[in-house]
Amino acid sequence: MQLKDRAQGYGWISWLLHWPSALLIVGLFALGLYMRGLDYYHPWYHRAPALHKQIGILLATITLLRLCWRLFNRKPPFEAMLAPWERIVATLAHRLLYLLLLLTLATGYLIATGGGQAVSLTDMLSIPSLVRLHDSDTEELVGELHELFSFLLIGLTLLHALAACKHHWIDRNRTLLRMLWPGSTSPTAPQEREP
Repeated sequence: MQLKDRAQGYGWISWLLHWPSALLIVGLFALGLYMRGLDYYHPWYHRAPALHKQIGILLATITLLRLCWRLFNRKPPFEAMLAPWERIVATLAHRLLYLLLLLTLATGYLIATGGGQAVSLTDMLSIPSLVRLHDSDTEELVGELHELFSFLLIGLTLLHALAACKHHWIDRNRTLLRMLWPGSTSPTAPQEREP
């Protein structure tokens, strides 16, 4: 079993951090859109935001684990057939995905705890409020930023998925296959690593 990433492809740990993140991002976005249409008397009016916060904390935890994992485990190099501009765009897109994800999570945390209340995960465990938003204008701004970042994140996630499909069905390389299943190898491992 290949746990770590190698030149030939991604390992199980990267796979287990990548795909749950992708599913949680899409799920949180869909839940957020659903919450916007709920009125006060809807049975999910209070349950949906609580669930949204709990899933957000799970995604934040996975994201921190991903960042730590990336510090100690280098990504496999790009496919040899990728053009230089494709490598640059892919690198920038990955970095922007992480940035938007962190900004979305940070603003979500501020919305959830900005009034001074902790976010309860269980009866015994909660995430404390570290920053207090003191006025409604600041709360509104943070809410608008959270919405903006989440739309940008889901848009870039969609483009990321479309690019992977383009590599698979048009370019006929193994970029997508390497992340679809751990240990999936590339027949041509280039010497150059992702910047």
